[in-house]
Amino acid sequence: MGEKSDLGKKRMLLLLLLFAVLLAFVYVYVVEIVTVVVVLFVSWLAYDYIHDYTRESVEPAGRYVFITGCDTGFGLASAKAIRDLGFGVIAGCYDDNSAGAKELRARPWVQKVEVVSLDVTNEASVAACAKEVREICQDQGGPSFWFELRVLQHLQHS
Repeated sequence: MGEKSDLGKKRMLLLLLLFAVLLAFVYVYVVEIVTVVVVLFVSWLAYDYIHDYTRESVEPAGRYVFITGCDTGFGLASAKAIRDLGFGVIAGCYDDNSAGAKELRARPWVQKVEVVSLDVTNEASVAACAKEVREICQDQGGPSFWFELRVLQHLQHS
């Protein structure tokens, strides 16, 4: 009977040893995983803090954003989203009688949206649009230099 008792003790000791080794591995890997998660979380917080406090905010009052392709799709959605941020929108539409142009004009915030006709493949249309945008921006106290530079670059390279 002593041999069975010794065999049982050896098995129990072996199981305890395996369990201890398993716990050691789990402990080591859990500590590493938790360390990685904590480092990633702190990095994310630091990035968010730096991002929020280092970016410049632009006051939308009296500023216009010029968007092409406002007849449908992404251009129309962009015009609505930027207008909702408080910026004035100059919406370039291929057809100024399109559903998108009519929708932009029909809204109660119409004073924030100016619809201009623009065919980007036609130089005369681009030049006429540039003149109209310049007039709109002059009415608001200043020209849109970025737009003027881009149009001038386009016209010079054509």
